[in-house]
Amino acid sequence: TLKGNAGNIGAQAVEHCAAKLELACEQEDEHEIITTLLSQTQLALLTALDDIRPLFEQNDIEASTSALSSVQPIVDQFDTLEQLILNFDTEAQGILNQLCEHQYQRNVQVIIDRIVSDVENYDFDSAQKHLDELRFELPLDPGSNDNKTTVSSATIESLGPDEKTLALLQLASDRMVDYDTGAIEILTGIIDKAPNTDLSKQLVEIAKLLDGYDFDAAAAAIKGLLLTK
Repeated sequence: TLKGNAGNIGAQAVEHCAAKLELACEQEDEHEIITTLLSQTQLALLTALDDIRPLFEQNDIEASTSALSSVQPIVDQFDTLEQLILNFDTEAQGILNQLCEHQYQRNVQVIIDRIVSDVENYDFDSAQKHLDELRFELPLDPGSNDNKTTVSSATIESLGPDEKTLALLQLASDRMVDYDTGAIEILTGIIDKAPNTDLSKQLVEIAKLLDGYDFDAAAAAIKGLLLTK
């Protein structure tokens, strides 16, 4: 329960509010009382989360410092995994299970989790799209996949920061045309790497369109953005 978990981590304010809310629910108190206690509990919880957030941010920093070496298992298995996914072969799940035994930086882990979910649901088309996104985050040989388009085969080593941003924007645009919400992850990755810039502010607005499933408007906006680059 929230009360028990709060007690375990020493969040006394949350524990106290949750206990009062739990008792009020058990006693079937008036709706107004329960609503007030719920608001108090939510406020206490948000305060507690703000207090512990630096701990998680520190973990993210530590994870990112080891990212270059930790992605090596993915690099070693990438070609095999891609071939299995292209062949709609469920043996890809075995490789993904092995990869999930390792820890990766956030941008890589998010994509890996999406691929795992895709394969589990036999959505190999979506898995291939997410694999293309993963390609950008890995130190792969640019010439290892000549049959891919320029956007999907480009790597961190072969592109400068500006070129990579343009390639990612194009990839996001392609996803929007396919009504694929994976475009949001691509935009978020660009925003995270260059926050508080004019570009990131524009991308935030485009991401809002995607959140509202207005893919046509988002695609038009990203196309206009690409034309200015």
